[in-house]
Amino acid sequence: MTQTGTIDAIRVRHSGDVQHKVIEGTYRVLGEAERTLAAPQDWSTLRLNHEEADILADAAHVLRFGDNEGETTTPIKAQQLLIPRRHDDRANDLWTIWNVVQENAIKGGLRGVARDDLGRPRV
Repeated sequence: MTQTGTIDAIRVRHSGDVQHKVIEGTYRVLGEAERTLAAPQDWSTLRLNHEEADILADAAHVLRFGDNEGETTTPIKAQQLLIPRRHDDRANDLWTIWNVVQENAIKGGLRGVARDDLGRPRV
């Protein structure tokens, strides 16, 4: 993940000054890699309060479980995405919270209780 979310594609035509184009492309990749590797450091310095973490979890919840209109019907709650799986993931910086939310959204294993129309737990 880069700060912009994308990494440029490098294409080299196999005609003309190929060696120069490959070297130029290599430097572009290295420059992009430096920015990519800086993201964890930069994001680790940004502290999130509870409200900001909730906003991130809500957005991830809709992206992961929402339909085309953004409606979610899963019994999994957005705040469950914020529950760390490891002791070391109990920090409040953007990098750690991002990774906790991402892991919970992708890896799964979260449990939710669905309710019927009367509010009773449904099995």
